Amino acid sequence: MVQRIDFSSFDPQAWDKAAFFNQHGFPFSTYAWHKHWQSIFGNEGENYTLLTNNKLIAPLLRVQNTLYFSGGKEISDYMDILGPNELKAQAWEEILEFVKEDGVKNIELNNIPESSASAQFFGGNEKTQEDTTPLFELPQTWDDYLMMLNKHSRHELRRKVRNFENEHEGLTIVESAQPQKDIDELLRLMKFAEGKQQFLTPQMEAFFRGLPEVFPTSASLLFLQFNGKKIAATLSFVTDAELLLYNAGADLVQYPVSGFYLKAHSIKWAIERKLKVYNFLQGNERYKYDLGGKDFAVYTVKKLL
Repeated sequence: MVQRIDFSSFDPQAWDKAAFFNQHGFPFSTYAWHKHWQSIFGNEGENYTLLTNNKLIAPLLRVQNTLYFSGGKEISDYMDILGPNELKAQAWEEILEFVKEDGVKNIELNNIPESSASAQFFGGNEKTQEDTTPLFELPQTWDDYLMMLNKHSRHELRRKVRNFENEHEGLTIVESAQPQKDIDELLRLMKFAEGKQQFLTPQMEAFFRGLPEVFPTSASLLFLQFNGKKIAATLSFVTDAELLLYNAGADLVQYPVSGFYLKAHSIKWAIERKLKVYNFLQGNERYKYDLGGKDFAVYTVKKLL
């Protein structure tokens, strides 16, 4: 049985219990993420959240006669219905029948992870690979990590780190103790990258500024400092087992290697904290593979009903 539910009055704990079943559910599938997104971008369409058999939640957005996942496809690296993977195929059968009877003509679903049964349910011309989210399992030590890389990547990593440190004595890496205050420094550094000024609209900046407050125990802001100046930053989500590199910025004009340097050290930071997985999230930038990333696909589904 499929029914529409009121997101604003739904039990956050029940929502997150369903999200917990998703292999890549945190943070993008959590109630807190969707609540924060709706508070800023909710006017983009009609909330169309569905509950299937009291077990699975479909966080959807309706724009005229088309359904999308809610949560923001540009800012949610993984999107899916929430619940046990083995129940998703049957849930989609019921969801598609329900929404078709409600006048929906199209569905366009983004960022479905390759491990989800949702990705297997849709096939043929309905599904295309949208992007990749390179990730890898972390070894126990930094030396083990270096040996995990191929010879060329290991040599280049050591060379870049050594040269950058020789050219900039006194570099320090610190984790912000006040991320709600320091998030503006990340936004400033992000704007050095091509296209980020257009991406960081006032609404998008408001979304980013809210993340440390929405995720106070898992949003981690690292800064690379030189002569007391912040020259690079990373914003990650950290769980008990995984670091997800969500966004980064660096002064690419004066310190072009600073971003690579900090990202490499964020891997060391994750190893020291005994995390198991490092996830670069969406994008196939060369440095992600140089630092050990292995492809993990996300898919787009477009279907006429």
